[in-house]
Order: sequence, then structure tokens, then C-alpha cells
Amino acid sequence: MDGGDLSLNEDVQVGKGNSKADKKNWTAIEEVALAKAWIHISTCKKVGNEQGRDKMWERILEHFAATITDTKRTHHSLNTKWKNMNHAMGVFNGLYIQQDYVSTIFDNFSANAVVGERT
Repeated sequence: MDGGDLSLNEDVQVGKGNSKADKKNWTAIEEVALAKAWIHISTCKKVGNEQGRDKMWERILEHFAATITDTKRTHHSLNTKWKNMNHAMGVFNGLYIQQDYVSTIFDNFSANAVVGERT
């Protein structure tokens, strides 16, 4: 896989060993719980930007663990997953904006062509 490929269900190490048995795929429920935890903690007005990176991810893990009970994920694995998800969302958002822009141009061109105007 080259650096441009994205995998939304990549393996994340949840144990101390390096064997495949120590890795667990992320579920859609876990991904949603991570996104909700990140939003909740990153927009907290009480703490704001006063928290360090590690403390922020520890708080995200606490919020995540309240939703996903018995999780073995660490704040490091959540951070890694978030980076991958955030990158994928950025790519999607860029493509969506491009599509929306092209659709607007096409719609304007089509409307002008219907009434006989030239652009």
C-alpha cells in the first residue's frame, strides 16, 4: 500500500505484544464514539486550549471508554486512529467541495443555455 491509500479499518495495536492476535480492527461504533469524544473534549470551554496534548488524549480516552466499555484501546491508539480518520475526512471534504463547485457551474451554464443566453 502506498502512502496515499487510506484504510478506515486498519489494525491498531491494543496490547504490548507485536503479534497479529494483539491487534483489533476498529468498528464503526468505535469510530463514531471516537469522533464524539474528540468533539466533546476539544470543544470543552472549561479547559479549552489549556490542556497538553497527552492530557487531552487521556480525557478523550476517558470519554471514549464511557461509551465503549471494556475497551483495551490506549490514548495513543485513539490519537493514531483520529489522525487517519481526520485525513480521510479532509480528503472527502475536498472532493465534496469540488463536486459542489462543478455542479454549481454546470447548473448555471444549463440555466443560461435554456433561455438562449451565451456564456
